[in-house]
Amino acid sequence: MKVLYSENPASLLRHREREIREVEKGIFGFGPRFFGHRLNSLPFMPDLQAKFLVRQIMEHVERLQLSDPIVIYPNMGQLLPVCQQLKSKGFQLVFVCLDFPSSVLEEHVRIADKTLVIPKAGFHRLKAKFGEKVYLIPQSVRLPDLDPASASKNGRNVPPDLEQIPHPRLGYLGVPQDRLNLAVVEKLLRNHPDWQFVSFGTEKCMDLPNVHMLPWRAQRELPDLIAGFDVGFMPYDCSSDMNFYCVPLKTFDYFAAGLPVVATPIVHLWDYKELVYFGDTPDELAEAATSALEEPTGSPKKAQRIAVAEEHSIG
Repeated sequence: MKVLYSENPASLLRHREREIREVEKGIFGFGPRFFGHRLNSLPFMPDLQAKFLVRQIMEHVERLQLSDPIVIYPNMGQLLPVCQQLKSKGFQLVFVCLDFPSSVLEEHVRIADKTLVIPKAGFHRLKAKFGEKVYLIPQSVRLPDLDPASASKNGRNVPPDLEQIPHPRLGYLGVPQDRLNLAVVEKLLRNHPDWQFVSFGTEKCMDLPNVHMLPWRAQRELPDLIAGFDVGFMPYDCSSDMNFYCVPLKTFDYFAAGLPVVATPIVHLWDYKELVYFGDTPDELAEAATSALEEPTGSPKKAQRIAVAEEHSIG
């Protein structure tokens, strides 16, 4: 079996051609080029660019002598015409629905031969409309370390830039401006100035002394960082469907360490209601955070969280 992996297309004007290469035995990757996403706003450009991209894909399909190829792809947004043209050439399409909803989600499901859906809410709605070609699959993650012994804080080297931040630390593995209900978070932190909010980014999301931004970490460095958190914090803005139905991978990073998690009640976390502390308002989140911080060190919830992470890990 051979796999041809296509990277995101890059601009012809800004990037050199990225030749096909074998990244693992039987797995080949290449970087297609096109004129640019912005030009797709012009009426004729989506189809023109799609033809240009498909021509590049076909060249490598023929070069690798791929027979009866199956195209597995996530939501490609404005590149829907690429999928349509590949289907017209006889390719089977398998669409992987990572987010629900999205702007062209139903168009992707409609043309695909099969659709694999991760968000449960999206699965039920799409299956009701499109029937048996829609399948539910679990979220899979690659976690650096799932050894329960090393999940303890004593078994980790907490980064120096985190060590200098006082406890308790409410940690969010992401850029807060993208997903979080910042108005609720700000009120929470004003009411609890001793609680420290830690996240990634170059600019503070709010001008408070208990808000701290750290530089991005590689995946392999996350266990050491999480070991320095007291709570995994996910106060998503549930007024947005994209947030309410999302499946955040960071859930499993927190769970792999057995860390107590405080979150707004996004749909994905309902299955883990015994392992997560929920709240909607600043007061409810404060109560949830207090309960999380008071969770006993030997609580059975820690082992249960680690077990959930192991179930979803692909090693």
